[in-house]
Amino acid sequence: MISSVTRHTTKRLLPVLGVGQQQTRNLNVHEYVGIKVLAERGVQTPKAETAKTPAEAKALVESGALGDSDDVVVKAQVLAGGRGMGKFKDGFQGGVHIATS
Repeated sequence: MISSVTRHTTKRLLPVLGVGQQQTRNLNVHEYVGIKVLAERGVQTPKAETAKTPAEAKALVESGALGDSDDVVVKAQVLAGGRGMGKFKDGFQGGVHIATS
């Protein structure tokens, strides 16, 4: 359903943008901020919390703040495209990971 809406929206915008023109971003908001704003206005969103350290993330999971599943998605919050392309010095790659334990 979402992909069909996305395709429709994209097809509708292409003539507006013109060939060779790039879409510009006028508002840069981290995903966690967007989720909070949408949830406050009654839009259904996934359960989400922010953590700055692994210990904080573990505490959130153990407290049940993210639901009763042990599986969580950990996402880097950056205002840049290609979050999945990032690479850490120790070889860990990508900004989106599923944590199962």
